[in-house]
Amino acid sequence: MKESISIIFDENTIQRKVKDIALKINQDYISKSDILILSILKGSIVYTADLIRHFNFKFELEFLEISSYKNGKTSGDLSFPDQRLPEFANKHVIIVEDIIDTGKTLAYIQNLIRHSGALSLECTALLIKLEKDNGSLHIKYPGFNINDIFIVGYGMDYAGKYRNLPYIGALKH
Repeated sequence: MKESISIIFDENTIQRKVKDIALKINQDYISKSDILILSILKGSIVYTADLIRHFNFKFELEFLEISSYKNGKTSGDLSFPDQRLPEFANKHVIIVEDIIDTGKTLAYIQNLIRHSGALSLECTALLIKLEKDNGSLHIKYPGFNINDIFIVGYGMDYAGKYRNLPYIGALKH
């Protein structure tokens, strides 16, 4: 069966949203110090790269690889290959996520950071699935709301493919 992709958000639409989110983060963090940007790998790498280019403040950048997807499906289990955690104590932490699906991954990470002595904790997510039970999560800097469809492109993949697409699309297979 052949896979096809329907474009949901084109490159220009994504870049406008990223700039808008960065402007809001700049307003909140311009006068703070000890800021740590935590990019959740691998899907948020492109979003993180585009977002931080718009920041007007100093920050540290760290990465954390964690996932609940396996071969294009949510497994429900979290995979945490690199058990090394960045130092969160005495830092203002901003988590950068590509997509909030069930919210389990983000809830797990937030719990780790809250118990680490961080000064503050906020999150930005480029995509948030509306039909999932993720309402208890607080995403201060949201991007786009989407339906419960499988997304690829702009860093997000299906079985390791499609991360390089400059747009976000729904994968049909």
